[in-house]
Amino acid sequence: MIVKVSELPKEIQQKLPLSLRIKDTIDTDYLNVNLKYEIENYLKSALSNIDLKDTNKEIYDIIFDKGKYDIKHITDIKELVITYIKNYLLTKKGSYPFDPEFGTNLYNYIQTKDLPFIATIISQELSQLIKDISNMLSDKNVSISITSLKIIPTSSSFESSYEIYMEVKINNSLVNMSVNIS
Repeated sequence: MIVKVSELPKEIQQKLPLSLRIKDTIDTDYLNVNLKYEIENYLKSALSNIDLKDTNKEIYDIIFDKGKYDIKHITDIKELVITYIKNYLLTKKGSYPFDPEFGTNLYNYIQTKDLPFIATIISQELSQLIKDISNMLSDKNVSISITSLKIIPTSSSFESSYEIYMEVKINNSLVNMSVNIS
């Protein structure tokens, strides 16, 4: 088992050899049996003390989050829709190996200086995305629409990029979001 040394209590850290204390992570399989047993018992007790706040809520999806537990539950429909829109817009079509059709072709068009063309392509992609998300969440009776869309070029002399500002209406609640495509 791989363990972060800094997350172990000081009493256990002091029992580790100095060469292991200075490392970020250690593999407990290479420790003596007593120390390995002590670390595993500590981790089991630490995990049993975790408060699962969201156990009564429906979990729609999970996302990886840099933090103590690295996984965050999405229990809110608004957060789910916003996460899906951002993931879709930030993923190049064909780059996701398990679903090569997932993502957008916007990256192929951003070098074009024709803003009306880009705006049309982005609005078409977003319309199709909203239909797909609505169909996916049809059993939850979710209404989704984009009420406002602004596409602002943020280009430098070396690269083209666009900031997409949108106001999304999810179940009669407005959410403002932005995504940078570069």
